[in-house]
Amino acid sequence: MLVHETYAHGGAVDDTITLDFSINVNPLGTPPLVRERLQSAALRVERYPDATCSELLCALSKALFVKKEHILLGNGADELIYGYARACKELYGAKRVLFFAPTFLEYSRALLAEGLTIIKKELRPDFTMDYSHIADISRADVIFLCSPSNPAGRLLSPALLRELLDAAQAAGKYVFLDSCFYALTEQYDPKLLPELLQRYPRLVILSAFTKTFAMAGVRLGYLLSTDQRLLHFLSQHTQCWNVSSLAQEAGVAALMEGEYVAQAREILSRERSYLRKELLSLASYVCPSEANYILFYDSLPYADRLKKRGILIRDCANYDGLSKGYARVAVKSHEENEILIAHMREIRREEPL
Repeated sequence: MLVHETYAHGGAVDDTITLDFSINVNPLGTPPLVRERLQSAALRVERYPDATCSELLCALSKALFVKKEHILLGNGADELIYGYARACKELYGAKRVLFFAPTFLEYSRALLAEGLTIIKKELRPDFTMDYSHIADISRADVIFLCSPSNPAGRLLSPALLRELLDAAQAAGKYVFLDSCFYALTEQYDPKLLPELLQRYPRLVILSAFTKTFAMAGVRLGYLLSTDQRLLHFLSQHTQCWNVSSLAQEAGVAALMEGEYVAQAREILSRERSYLRKELLSLASYVCPSEANYILFYDSLPYADRLKKRGILIRDCANYDGLSKGYARVAVKSHEENEILIAHMREIRREEPL
């Protein structure tokens, strides 16, 4: 729980909001089977959760083509980010951590809490990385990567990703790869992450059920690593029942919904193209995202004016390297996307020349 701190992410609870584009979850919503399993699990809440998450671990291992002993489940992706930051300092003896800005805010928060020095390297003007960024790997002990990136939605190509990992491995660096949005991209390849995991022993991959299955309130994330020292360290430094029985039941049910995710990818591909085309006529810059959200910039304060109309988008001014005017919108259903664009057109028309 936050105390004496301002909430810095999307999805803030507000009764005045009727349409929320600030959080980037599956546009199909939570799968019906997940809701059913949650209701059933609620009847057994007097029991402690399975501390080993055995059923969910087996299901996730089969779904990801990853050995059970290489998976660690957590109370959302954030718990695992904070745990890994602690491991960087106490297990690996790291002092400097490199990430490429703008990127997810919780990286900085977790790393600073451990007293680690953060080295920030800006992405290219189009928010991509290229082969020139490989040289930056030598500047730190640990490298944080995010693909698709947040908030820009740019995806690292498999070729560039392998080059970065090759360089990191040759230099003895550790790499943390956040892939929380990867499963919703058109480029998703179920074989890629298991392959990388086996090839690079110092690589850790983060993902979560949050976005893929629209389960943000459940809090269920997972870490993939072949480093048993790391997984044991993280297990030792978290509470025994960190994954609730409801989260475990929801996760098992979600993994039965393969067609649901495939259908979402098709919708997102179509609707992302629609949103980008419309935003190009309403904003000064629109990032060519490959994820289920789009970053754009305009001097017109869309975020403030949309909020007054009951529509929430993500004001991105608090991201490193971004300024007031940058905002991110989720890709939602066509009807919802049309409502957003209609309101933005009205706001644009009302703006005095």
